[in-house]
Amino acid sequence: MAEGGGEKASGGTPAVFVSYASQDAAVAAGLVEALERHGIVCWIAPRDVKPGAQYADAIVRAISGAKTFVLVLSDSAIASSHVSKEIERASSKKRPIIALRIDAAPLTPALEYFLGESQWVEAQAGDIDAAHVKLIDVIRDLAPDAPAINPPAISGMSAAKVSAAGPALWRNRVVLTAVFAALVAMAGLLADRLWISKHVSL
Repeated sequence: MAEGGGEKASGGTPAVFVSYASQDAAVAAGLVEALERHGIVCWIAPRDVKPGAQYADAIVRAISGAKTFVLVLSDSAIASSHVSKEIERASSKKRPIIALRIDAAPLTPALEYFLGESQWVEAQAGDIDAAHVKLIDVIRDLAPDAPAINPPAISGMSAAKVSAAGPALWRNRVVLTAVFAALVAMAGLLADRLWISKHVSL
């Protein structure tokens, strides 16, 4: 996990604890952005370490409180003692572990032990967006109460407004579909009349 000062923690109970080596900070940040864009609250250091809090205490509490543990798995993560400790903690707390593998580095025997029964999402082919979608699906399977994949929430909207937007969008879609069907039917009727009028005039 990256070292450094903390920023204001994100709101809500975290569904996901994100573990990563500092060398993979950009990948981890992109992952968190993708998950939270779809309503899945994440905990990631240093962002969510409150000012003045002890790093170790904050991490232990966050892993205990999270429903799922996501590991950005790479050569750097495998070599990180901090990441290893986080994986051990998640395993001891029986948190589901999902590995987002971004390179082909071989696992150590210890990680093979802890990750032997975990789920893996491969991101080595370079299509990180597709890997994010797969990861979200896995998180939803492991934590059924996690939000489904929806369009990004509009900044500043309350949870109630976002929830209410779903039925409204559905109703609009139904109305548009009905209007489109009516237009198609009218176009077919006009075509038939034109065909009949041409043949009658002949």
